[in-house]
Amino acid sequence: MIIQEMTKARTELIIKHPFFGKLALGMKIVERDDIDTMAVDGTHLFYNKEWVLSITHKERVGVIAHEVLHIVFKHHLRRKDRCPHYWNVAGDYVINAVLFEHGFILPDGGLFDRQYINQKTETVYNQVFKDKEHDDIQTVGEVIDATGEDGEELKESELKEMEQEINVQVLQAEQSAKSMGKGGDATKGMLDIVKEQSVSWEDVLANLVLDKVPTNDYNFNNVNRRFVYQNLYLPSCEKKPSAKGVIALDISGSICREDMAMMQDAVNNIVPVANFEELTILYCDDAVRHIDTFGANEEVELTYMSGGGTDYEPVIKYIDKELDNDIAFLIYLTDGYCYPCSEPDYPVIWATTMTSQFFKFGDIVEVA
Repeated sequence: MIIQEMTKARTELIIKHPFFGKLALGMKIVERDDIDTMAVDGTHLFYNKEWVLSITHKERVGVIAHEVLHIVFKHHLRRKDRCPHYWNVAGDYVINAVLFEHGFILPDGGLFDRQYINQKTETVYNQVFKDKEHDDIQTVGEVIDATGEDGEELKESELKEMEQEINVQVLQAEQSAKSMGKGGDATKGMLDIVKEQSVSWEDVLANLVLDKVPTNDYNFNNVNRRFVYQNLYLPSCEKKPSAKGVIALDISGSICREDMAMMQDAVNNIVPVANFEELTILYCDDAVRHIDTFGANEEVELTYMSGGGTDYEPVIKYIDKELDNDIAFLIYLTDGYCYPCSEPDYPVIWATTMTSQFFKFGDIVEVA
């Protein structure tokens, strides 16, 4: 009974709000008596059976969407040394402002205050913690700090890995919303708020790439047979044709190891979501000095190199001669200290460590 009700709620999210639905499907549902309502920790959706059965179907849909936003906003990673209760209160104010604006229904007791619309969670926390007026408030959903399988506190490297996984999941969910025709209305407005809450240059870069390459997606052309026996007709994953991409790395003397480390983070975000057939890495100063090629599902490791001057033209010529210009995009990591090159027919994304007036075409992402 309870599993069926939770499944129905997630199904409605998939159909009407695919951004939320795809993310909800990625969480393992676990019943816990020590949870008053619902809660998330980054990978699990915990629920109290009696409480879930006491609310309506529409309210269940709203609370699951509420818990999804705790993950999207990375509340389980951003709390740090703040008071858990007041951090949860602040997160609820931020999340519920988004949900109410887009027509979701929450159970009685859902925190809402117009002054917190479009506010960051840290800002709201500072205010509610100062006021100390929410000591006895029970929220409609909770966020629990992320921990390992053994319940131990995660290491810094594990937290960073979890953050990257969330970035990937959010990007995939956004693509699903767009492909199902739900990306232009309430979902789009909500996605703008998501980006304002926790935007990074890696996310911007990954979004630009996803706009240029085919991605696997969920649709109803073929239903997911795993759930048919429950009379639930959910979308199945359709694999799209793969693409070839090129990343060019400026290895001139002005590029440092920190710049290369930032690009490695960006690659880690891009590779899992973009359906690559082949990814070519070109290391170039005033000539192409080194080439690495990676196939689908291969881990991409960048190598730090340092050279002389900077010239973008050798990369353009290499792609023309060796790859017949048959690529989905070119990402060029550079500090921008170079005169323009000829504009190719394929999309170019400049990931630059400094603002430059030399980029006359393509998309520009300032990395920091």
